[in-house]
Amino acid sequence: MSYFSDLNYSLANEDTTVEYEMVKRLGFKDILAVTGSGARSLPFLALNPTTLKVVDVAGAQLAFARFKELSLRKASRPELLAFWNGDLSDERREALIRQWAAPEMDPAPLLHWLSQNPGVAPLYWGKWEKTFMTFSKVAAVLLGKDRLAPMFKNSDPGAYFRRELRGWRWNLLLKIVGNRSVFNSLLYKGSFIAKNDPRSFVVYYRESFDQLMALDVRLSHFAQLCFAGRVVLEEGLPIEFREDVRQAISGSSSQVEYAEESLLAADRTDRFDFVSLSDVPCYFTGETEKTFWQDIRKKLRPGGVAVARYYLRRPENMDLRGFIDVTEEWKFLWDKELVQMYQFHILKRQD
Repeated sequence: MSYFSDLNYSLANEDTTVEYEMVKRLGFKDILAVTGSGARSLPFLALNPTTLKVVDVAGAQLAFARFKELSLRKASRPELLAFWNGDLSDERREALIRQWAAPEMDPAPLLHWLSQNPGVAPLYWGKWEKTFMTFSKVAAVLLGKDRLAPMFKNSDPGAYFRRELRGWRWNLLLKIVGNRSVFNSLLYKGSFIAKNDPRSFVVYYRESFDQLMALDVRLSHFAQLCFAGRVVLEEGLPIEFREDVRQAISGSSSQVEYAEESLLAADRTDRFDFVSLSDVPCYFTGETEKTFWQDIRKKLRPGGVAVARYYLRRPENMDLRGFIDVTEEWKFLWDKELVQMYQFHILKRQD
């Protein structure tokens, strides 16, 4: 089974606050986004877009995001948090799945994942999330469970990390876990990105974590997943669970168009103001790697903006004709992104 099949993401591998704040500030209304767990795409509903089309090559991700949308629209906040990140019984979760899915969607995919993950909160059903739960277990062994336990009870978890955890044991952890063979074994199944970042894996991850831990990681689902094995602080949940965003999604009249297709295959030429690519371009090869920005350009209105993230790999020989690079204009946002494993590339259609 390849990396791109079944349920890969259930929490979030990115912090969509960057793209959400961009769309909010720009006032854009027609949006194309990669679906992911829904954390990549559903927050845009809070901004009442005219068009929100979300695409994914994995039908599982579309079903998962569709159900998350229904839960955000229908559930009370206590029920929502208990279902997604609490300790509900599987029987209670099954009842809520049937209640929230009806009549808009078939609950079968959610019931299948529930049966495959007994006793596990749905935010941790994805393959990516399980990989970093494994990372947290290895961290507990190498760094010491007793030393890790107080981290998110501390008023400044990042300072605690730098003072108590960052040292030779931390470097050893990154060396053992942070490499191509381990990630291919645990997650990518041979589809791991063809790295071209000049830094070694250890240096890449060490520098990225240093950037992350300098932020307020009480707000970072990723930091908590890595060091606690789950999101232990409510404020660390992805942006769609933030109360103002949740309320806006619940009251939004906008509709989501879900499409099982690749980002480049998405139609509606010149329809979109904003395209959110996630890290999809990192997996492109051959001619697609060179020309994908021109495909994206055809989907953008003049003045429209597209955002890509690069992880370990920056696509080579990209054809950027017809674009203005505005990445640095948004540095104040991506500097605070709460995963910090990505390089941003933000382009504006020139004509």
